[in-house]
Amino acid sequence: MYKICKYPVATIPPKWFRILRFLFFPLHAFYENQSGFKYEVYSDVYTIQGIKIHGNLFHCFSNYADTGSKFLFIKNEGGIITVEQIK
Repeated sequence: MYKICKYPVATIPPKWFRILRFLFFPLHAFYENQSGFKYEVYSDVYTIQGIKIHGNLFHCFSNYADTGSKFLFIKNEGGIITVEQIK
């Protein structure tokens, strides 16, 4: 979305962008509720099975991992998530 409207990450996009998103994807909120996976555009936060993960985590993975690497979220203990890289 940054490429489209040039707004900084983790900020609310312009009103025109939010309106277009709603017009092009009217059922998006319904599908998010059914899937257990949600992405909050305004804060760049993913909610996966009730666990909130900021988009910067995925950015860090892409910077420090080899191309084609896969990651497995092993466990969540008191808010600390154990991640394993699968080669």
